[in-house]
Amino acid sequence: MTALFEGVGIALSSLRAHKMRAALTILGVAIGVMVVMIIASMISGINRSVQQTFESIAPRTFLVWRWFQAGVNISDGSEETSPWRRNPVITGEEADRIALIRGDGPRPEPMGYPAPSCWIGLEIAAPALRERIAQRARAQFEAGLVGEAAALRERFDSTLPAFSAIGYREAFAVLDGTLGRDEAIELDGTRNAAFARRQRTWFRSEPGIRWLAPDEARHHALGIARELLGA
Repeated sequence: MTALFEGVGIALSSLRAHKMRAALTILGVAIGVMVVMIIASMISGINRSVQQTFESIAPRTFLVWRWFQAGVNISDGSEETSPWRRNPVITGEEADRIALIRGDGPRPEPMGYPAPSCWIGLEIAAPALRERIAQRARAQFEAGLVGEAAALRERFDSTLPAFSAIGYREAFAVLDGTLGRDEAIELDGTRNAAFARRQRTWFRSEPGIRWLAPDEARHHALGIARELLGA
């Protein structure tokens, strides 16, 4: 017991001899405890807020996204950084599954088309396709795309989603002086080529397309038509 009292006395003597150091130590401990309590309270509040949000939207409500949603993103899918380039369009089977999760029930059976039909696609080599796209982009500008864009801008708001399509953006850039005519034509062709690659990816996943070479398309298409009609 004597040793305990002696130790307490030594501690008090040390505190009296070093008042500033003792005060700073006590202050540091108090601040540390306070910071820990504040962080714990913040985490608890965030958890409670998230829990209340999910409870408020009901247990049968599902939010489904194919890519990160933040702010406003206007894109036609032609940019390399566009999330739509690596996220294909939702399929009918996926739509059915989401409908079942939501409790909407299955979709009605398709009624179909009473006449025979087929799906024909042109298989164009990538270099030839890029050349055709470049020629089309130049033809658009030579046909008066810039003048058309100027007339539309006078009548409508140029920030409308429809004007984010390939061609109009480049024409507006020419009107604003941020791109030259040749630069706009080249950018138009580049974006269209990227969009064509995306479309090729979509169509490749369709099993019912009958792909034909351009130089043989007419002959084979007529043969397919005769086959369907039983001629």
